[in-house]
Amino acid sequence: MTPPKGGSNVTDATDAAGRSSDADSTVESRFRSLFDGLDGSAAATAREVVEESKTPWYANLLADTVDTVSETDDAVDASSVRAAGSAVELLWGYYRVRGRLLVQLSDARAHSLTMDSTTALLAGDYLHAAAYSSISSVSSSHLGSCVERLNEAARGLVGTFRSAERAPVRTEAEVVSYCEDTAGRLGETASALGSMLADADEPQRRLLGRVGRETSVARQLRRICESDPAATAISPPECDESLLRERAARRRDDALDALRELPGSVDRSVLRASVGRPE
Repeated sequence: MTPPKGGSNVTDATDAAGRSSDADSTVESRFRSLFDGLDGSAAATAREVVEESKTPWYANLLADTVDTVSETDDAVDASSVRAAGSAVELLWGYYRVRGRLLVQLSDARAHSLTMDSTTALLAGDYLHAAAYSSISSVSSSHLGSCVERLNEAARGLVGTFRSAERAPVRTEAEVVSYCEDTAGRLGETASALGSMLADADEPQRRLLGRVGRETSVARQLRRICESDPAATAISPPECDESLLRERAARRRDDALDALRELPGSVDRSVLRASVGRPE
């Protein structure tokens, strides 16, 4: 029997590094199995988006959620955790492709994006399909609920992009709302999938979803402030960076508040580190 979780910071760091490596390899293998033989330029664009992420942040958030709730290290099927994590990462790749295309096609401000729109749309479709392929590898006992949750997130992203095409994001409030509906949705999905795989009860799932959502919104707002406005930022030039950073700090505090509401039986330390982790 595997002993209860716990250990030194060195052990935790080693485990986190191992999870990142596992998630990276799972996403890459899923991508290769689906896209071999498909349109070269679109597949290459999708692959570049997957490979440019420094760390699989959403996959790590999902795994940290599992570790927070599960009683032992082997209580949850590891292959299901990797499959669900890679599904969210691939959907995050879809978001990035479509978000960049949105900036490029709106032409509302100067940028350096030069993607062919047809290639970008096809690359997004590839990543979208890969996410569903990955989630299909989750164990049968959780498959239905996990697919339903991923589908809800995917539909929400598509709806958000359609709305943004009709009414471009311009004000600070609109930027925050856009982040809530995209990155926040994916963070909530990652935490929700992790809590499902760990068989958390409904109150815990709601709290963990809040942690994931608020943490992801805070992270994305910081990324907008720190990114090259001519390359990938959705934030328009007139946005006040100090206000966005203030919003980011507030959302991080909201995530910590939700974390404190979890029962004492869970290991909050794992997710507390995630809330403060920028990448």
